[in-house]
Amino acid sequence: PDLYMEKLVVPSPAKNAVDIDAPVADNLQAIARSLDREVEILAARAPTVPADLARRVAGAVDRIRTLDLVKRPGVAETIEWAKALAFLGATRLERDAVDVTLGTVVKDHDDLVRIRDDLGRILADD
Repeated sequence: PDLYMEKLVVPSPAKNAVDIDAPVADNLQAIARSLDREVEILAARAPTVPADLARRVAGAVDRIRTLDLVKRPGVAETIEWAKALAFLGATRLERDAVDVTLGTVVKDHDDLVRIRDDLGRILADD
């Protein structure tokens, strides 16, 4: 087939985990391992955050990173957001707790407005 370009679109934590020439199954496993890595980092750096909340936060941050933002959140922002949510006693990503703590993961005002507009999609998988 004719190709314009060969590219794979993956979550940012997986950007170095895939190989365009590898079989799809291998790439899917590599992507899953890279996303699990952020959860492992959360467990090590924020041990008071429940594991289920850590997985939910990592997934939401991954969806945030797919948006066209001025400054995409890094792992440090993921850690701070998870800690803030845990401090409030959140066990899942409930809209009120997310709204109060969103500034820990998103630093730019325009990005914050953009994410609040798309919050339904970001929290949809929770």
